[in-house]
Amino acid sequence: MLGINVLIFWLKYSILNKPLCTTTTTTTTTTTTTLLNCGESTYQPSEQTCCTNVRGAEILVQNSEQCPAVTIKQAQQGLGIQFGSKVQYKRLRSHETPIIEEFPEYRAEVETQFDFITNNACYPAWDIHSGATSPTSPYKYEACKYMMDFAKNNSMDMRMHTVLWMEPNSEPSFVADLTSAEVESYFLNFLEDVMTELSGYGGFHSWDVLNEAVANNNHYDGESYMKPNNMAQIEGLPCKLFQKAREIRDSLNPGAFLVYNDWGHEDITEAKSQRVYDFVKDLVENDCGIDGVGFQAHIGIDYELRYPNWQENWRSNIQRYGELGVRVDFTEIDVRACNYYSDCAINETDPNAVWTEHMFEQQAEKYEQMVEICILEPNCHVVQVWDMDRATTRIHSTRVRRGRGRKNPDA
Repeated sequence: MLGINVLIFWLKYSILNKPLCTTTTTTTTTTTTTLLNCGESTYQPSEQTCCTNVRGAEILVQNSEQCPAVTIKQAQQGLGIQFGSKVQYKRLRSHETPIIEEFPEYRAEVETQFDFITNNACYPAWDIHSGATSPTSPYKYEACKYMMDFAKNNSMDMRMHTVLWMEPNSEPSFVADLTSAEVESYFLNFLEDVMTELSGYGGFHSWDVLNEAVANNNHYDGESYMKPNNMAQIEGLPCKLFQKAREIRDSLNPGAFLVYNDWGHEDITEAKSQRVYDFVKDLVENDCGIDGVGFQAHIGIDYELRYPNWQENWRSNIQRYGELGVRVDFTEIDVRACNYYSDCAINETDPNAVWTEHMFEQQAEKYEQMVEICILEPNCHVVQVWDMDRATTRIHSTRVRRGRGRKNPDA
């Protein structure tokens, strides 16, 4: 899995060794002495071999047995962030066998590399309330709990994705026939039922309470933050949902984080970025219970063609959430080699096409830059890929998305 090797590379070398330990060499007429400087401490090189700066605040010195790191779980130690991956339940929901049973090598890689994963087997329309014909249709928790068991058995933290997904057509189909009052009742009851059941089963590190509710540029009507769906017509519903989520969290899953998750708002110069910020700011100022905002961070190797100052812009965006007391998680990062704003270096329609070495280098650089952004901002806490292996993502080698959609490669 070359994709995972790339991630290990930039965590081991690009991130852990920034800033590097420095050496001081002193020469006299009789001797030459070389010392290792780690912050304000100085060591003989034989005593210590490397150091890690934790957000400029705390210096950790690692011995030769710990340095360099071998796995991502080891590499993230001391960085002040958690690094993880979405772990697919099944390659397709129509398949019989979960991926971690179908592909033992994939399972072993996940267990070796990560202590934080996203559970994407808990969607309302596709999983927990799949096939529902009314609000009272029975819930289906099997897939969601299967992945929760996997995380618990491997001592992994887990993000629940997602309690409610506000993308049009992502709700159970019967919702379209409900009145506004019935929609509000259904969403609140669904959230309460699901969070109560899954908190009682062990709970999560964080919950994506709402996913993709804010209008994209093509949906924005100039007035409402919200996408044109049933929830948009119900004033105050997002706040009510977060308040209900906080009530359940405090009672049954204390310490978990309640998150709003979305894409296309990471760069502060993007129009949607202001809408998401205003939406979150309203939730904070009305004491609705939100703890964090998710930056999905789906980008391409040519991202700077549209956002030339993107690293500075992302940091400015994260900082303004910090001023609100809101944490930021990078929840779904991927870097596509044929995407967005430029011509592709390979024939993207050819299933046998091979990425060029330059494409790999560009991809690794973007991953490094995103992780470094999170490390540098104190209110950024999580970086998760979507996911670690191209074969298990929603986008396979011959499929495209938003123009050109190749994602994390495997070997």
